[in-house]
Amino acid sequence: MTTLLLITLPLLVALIALGWSLWRLSADPKDTEVLVRALTSARPACRTYEPLSRLFSAEDSAFLRSQRGYSRAIERRLRRQRRQVLSLYLRQIRAEFAQVWNLCRLLAPVSNNPDFGALVMKQFVIFHGLYWTLQLRSVAGGLVPVHADPADLVAAFRQLELSARRALQTLEPAQAAALGV
Repeated sequence: MTTLLLITLPLLVALIALGWSLWRLSADPKDTEVLVRALTSARPACRTYEPLSRLFSAEDSAFLRSQRGYSRAIERRLRRQRRQVLSLYLRQIRAEFAQVWNLCRLLAPVSNNPDFGALVMKQFVIFHGLYWTLQLRSVAGGLVPVHADPADLVAAFRQLELSARRALQTLEPAQAAALGV
């Protein structure tokens, strides 16, 4: 009985978190035109988050240890400050992901790619799995061994953004007009 409870409880929590995330993202997108313009621009929005992938570089810690005057207190302070920066980045990337996700939800029914909806949903699950793992890392710090790379989160966002760009490029004028794009 206890084993069954230990297995079903985390699964139930994960399903509730996924449902809650989907419910939060179900808001009607107001700025579809602005988002479409941003997606069709030359520079992807996910480029903003490239420093996030270097935030917990092991090379920085090694460099810090090699410096004169090094102390563990300095390294702890650096880690704490980087966790704070990670938390800020996570909040921002999640907000931008939500905008692209809303656009993808609008594009899914009219997309010429029959696998578009499945691809978008897969990216949603991957992104939020990594997001919550990194949130745990930013809150718990070194107390809980979390093995997630912020670069993977950026890659998941980039993949969703690229999928949205491709779907927008393949829309016929009548479909684009129906979306208000």
